[in-house]
Amino acid sequence: MQIDERSLLELEIFSDRKSGICLLDLFVTPQTQGGQEKLSAMLHSPKTHRAEIIAIQDSLKFLIENLYPWRISLDDRLLVNIEKYLRSNIIPCQATNCIRVWIEKYRYKEVFFQLKEGIHNVRAFLLELKHIVMRTSQMKLPELLRQIIEPLKKFFANQVIEDLLHHEKLTDQEVFHHDAMLRGEFKHNTRQAIDQFYQIDALLSVALTIERYHWQFPDIQESNMPLLKIKDLYHPLLNHPQPVSITFEPTKNLLFLTGPNMSGKTTFIKSLGIAVYLAHVGLAAPASQMTLSLFDFLITNIKTQDDIKLGYSYFLSEVKRVKKIAELIRTNKNGLVISDELFKGTNIHDAYEASKLVIQGFSHWANSIFVISSHLVELQSEIEQLENIFYKYFEVNMKSGTAEYNYRLKNGVSAQRLGLFILKQEHIIELLTP
Repeated sequence: MQIDERSLLELEIFSDRKSGICLLDLFVTPQTQGGQEKLSAMLHSPKTHRAEIIAIQDSLKFLIENLYPWRISLDDRLLVNIEKYLRSNIIPCQATNCIRVWIEKYRYKEVFFQLKEGIHNVRAFLLELKHIVMRTSQMKLPELLRQIIEPLKKFFANQVIEDLLHHEKLTDQEVFHHDAMLRGEFKHNTRQAIDQFYQIDALLSVALTIERYHWQFPDIQESNMPLLKIKDLYHPLLNHPQPVSITFEPTKNLLFLTGPNMSGKTTFIKSLGIAVYLAHVGLAAPASQMTLSLFDFLITNIKTQDDIKLGYSYFLSEVKRVKKIAELIRTNKNGLVISDELFKGTNIHDAYEASKLVIQGFSHWANSIFVISSHLVELQSEIEQLENIFYKYFEVNMKSGTAEYNYRLKNGVSAQRLGLFILKQEHIIELLTP
């Protein structure tokens, strides 16, 4: 699935360092820096085929049910030191007889301890990694995990590696011998074993995260028409979220979402985008149940900014974004388009007319799903003739001059406005009165 960096930032899946917490921050931190990099790469790689997604889902489900055999405790500094050792440009010693070893040890005296420590670190790591292989050797593993474990089995079956693991205390000759092998013939295999551990580290992080937050794996359907049904969807970054359910069907693929300020519209559309994105990565989603077809692209239009370098005004930046959406729709089979307040950077008349034209344009494309939030409730009379549009709104109850936000999604269009109420609630008029 195609997604651009702006959409990832707007959905708060990753952070641009200027914003606060993001989805990545929720994940249980992998033990190693390499595992963290694998996790980031995994989250940056939404899939396009159902088989790829199911393979990841199967492995994560297996890990959740069988966590113990895969868990080992490693200090990240150990892996850092091993990586440094393997990158060392010290020329390996090829001495084989005792006299030659004694001479070479003197010549290598400034780095001999460094080599010996490097071998010790590799050995300590491989012993821990072998525990995983041994504990899982009799398990019927899902394909993705099997692809990690099978090469490790072959690696540990090699006589050179067996000799290294068998000897805790190495003679000087053995130090030179194992160093030459680890940084020579077996350098690639050793690096590969480390990389496979990083994969395990990242997958464990995801499995532990899913288990911690009780996310549910979505049902991925093969369909030429867009399908998206979510029960009890919520935003994973909220402490006390209000679950929301929503269903899109092939005949109802364009949602017009309304509701007053702070009623929950933006949170909802972000939740929807996050859930769909996680589903395409192969992960579970923050919902009790989810069924969807695969999308070729996901694009958002939530936080539009002007671009001084390109000379774009706020409004022109919005127009450029909508143009990109239109180009994606024309060149892809299907996608998910999420837009929060179309054309909010211009006057209300132009925003009204432009929004009407764009929504009418979106309605022509039955293979994609569109979520459009708006305060321009008057648009309903202009777009209600569209057969594939449906309406939802978030309500706010007013009691004794107080707004009660229940974040419940209802059918229909809301004409409720709270802008002036919020302005008065913050005592802005009093502050501006001399």
